Amino acid sequence: MPGLQLRMTVDEKRKFVADFIRLHTLMVVSSLWDGKPQSAVVAFSQKGDFELIFGTFNTTRKYRNLKGNPSISVVIGWDDNKTIQYEGTAEEVAKKDMDEYRRIHLERNPGSALYADREGQRYFKLTPRWIRYTDILPDPEFSFELAF
Repeated sequence: MPGLQLRMTVDEKRKFVADFIRLHTLMVVSSLWDGKPQSAVVAFSQKGDFELIFGTFNTTRKYRNLKGNPSISVVIGWDDNKTIQYEGTAEEVAKKDMDEYRRIHLERNPGSALYADREGQRYFKLTPRWIRYTDILPDPEFSFELAF
């Protein structure tokens, strides 16, 4: 697989990463508060190839953290020793767009319907700055980065 890395175009790498993300519905979200990292596992969905969506209540630490500092880091995948590291910016979905994002999220994560209409439920959309795909099984490991 290492030779594959050298032959992949940027467009092929982008498609590879987008397809990998589509295989998953859970991610670890990390944010900062007062210089200290905090992480949580959340269900997520995808709009387009790289815009990620997740819901949270406006009473959670991650909500408070992201409203104060929109920088976010997530990890997707950990099974089979393959992961995506994703760094970017989180923005709360505007009220005018809430129905569209809720629909997208619930289509991918029907179990999230339990929370969708509860008071305080909010959605964030994530925009990437940097993504790294890694598969640690081959020797040497197979990895590549994308910058946005």
